Amino acid sequence: MMKEARKNDAGSIVDAVIQLLESKNIDRQDFQEVIQEAFISVLKKRFDSEENFSVTFNMDKGDIEIYREWQVVEDGAVENEHLQMELTPALTHDPEIEPGDDFVEIIDYRKFGRRAILNLKQALMHKIREIEKNAVYEEYKDRVGEIIHADVHQVDRNRGVILNIDRVEFRMPSSEQVKSEKYHRGLPLRVLIKDVRRENNRDPEIIVSRSDPNFVRRLFEVEVPEIADGIIHIRKIARVPGRRTKIAVESTDSRIDPVGSCVGMKGVRIQAIVKELINEKIDIIDFASDPATFIKKAMSPNKPLQVRLLGAGRALVVLSDEEYEKMVERQMKRLDGQPSHDFKFNPMDDMVFRLACEISGYELELVNETQHLAMQLHEEEIEEDLKINEVVGIADEVAGKMIDAGIYLAERLLDEPLASLIERTGLSEEVVRQARRSVSTYFQDFKIMDVVDLPKAYKDVLVRAGYSFVEDFLTDSSAQAMERTGLEREDLEAIMHVLGDFDNQGLD
Repeated sequence: MMKEARKNDAGSIVDAVIQLLESKNIDRQDFQEVIQEAFISVLKKRFDSEENFSVTFNMDKGDIEIYREWQVVEDGAVENEHLQMELTPALTHDPEIEPGDDFVEIIDYRKFGRRAILNLKQALMHKIREIEKNAVYEEYKDRVGEIIHADVHQVDRNRGVILNIDRVEFRMPSSEQVKSEKYHRGLPLRVLIKDVRRENNRDPEIIVSRSDPNFVRRLFEVEVPEIADGIIHIRKIARVPGRRTKIAVESTDSRIDPVGSCVGMKGVRIQAIVKELINEKIDIIDFASDPATFIKKAMSPNKPLQVRLLGAGRALVVLSDEEYEKMVERQMKRLDGQPSHDFKFNPMDDMVFRLACEISGYELELVNETQHLAMQLHEEEIEEDLKINEVVGIADEVAGKMIDAGIYLAERLLDEPLASLIERTGLSEEVVRQARRSVSTYFQDFKIMDVVDLPKAYKDVLVRAGYSFVEDFLTDSSAQAMERTGLEREDLEAIMHVLGDFDNQGLD
């Protein structure tokens, strides 16, 4: 009975190996190596050596063969009992054998004993599982970005959705799911292979996604032959999974309409994609190389009146008052009963606007027509004034630092105290004084009372003396100024020190 059990255990090893070899389509050479390693480890324990053993898996015979090779030596001449055999016992197996010949012994692994056979079976199964893992990793590592069909096997709160194809496991974590979709066991899904990784010889982890923008890209490649053939290119794509996708397409053939091709006859192509995405809205945009034109198209279904490029990756989008108000109202409806006085409109909370920013690559500012008109009037007023970077005598670097500090107009240099200007700009006192002198040449009628750095007492004395403008005082000699004002020379020098910032002239 025990012999029969051992025979069955041993036979199950061969049966398992043959079954796995056939079902897993694993390379025979890999199997040969696995079987040899497993048997050698058992042989080493049983015979204290594995040096002269060889193991082969005979697929045709459905058997595993173990051979032990001995070198025949004269009786009493054995130096290594694991590798050499005396002549007398060798002659019992082969009467014609001679010293120096090799004797091959066939080892029947079925006689190893139940424990050894169980260990052997476990070792084989472990090695075979390793082959399976490697085979899965090798098969899928180069398929990243491919869409596959799989069935939901399990929905786990921690691991996410687990899918299976032929006992290969795929995982869709919560970050790759579409929140509006419901998944349940047995549900067939199309998913995108997003990542394949394996760490520390663990099972390969295949991450799949339905929320990735490339999932939509691959669906278009499947449904639109012109994209698969390279006639139409997907230039950009932005997505809020489950809600809306914007996709910009461009044709390399002027005879082919890229948007029409993606929509298909009677919308059949786009309908197939929308159905797969569970009614997610899709805006197909004809790509334009001109940023302003492309931003206008990206704002669809809104219709901007104007798009102004502001430089440095920024642009201004102007909507009609009516469209702007509708956008505000849509956002207010999503407050879910919050008090209206707490509401503050944020364009980035509008999905269409946010996707337009993403697909265009621009930082967009949104205004309505009325706001834009007010901005234009303000800009026209500023244009009439002298800008700081237009003043002759102020270096570009100095003007740049002043602009960075919020000082755009030249007149501001004369309106603000010297100490404040130095602190805001980080420039030295002499540089600021020189800039103010350069500006003062443009304002020869600058009033004494408007010189912020001049004490009020001095201003009052100068005005009473008939000096209404800075230029009036600077053109008088020191004697005339002393006579008209009644001030001492020290006071006049103090006044000149301040007013000298506005002109290069000195007292006579």
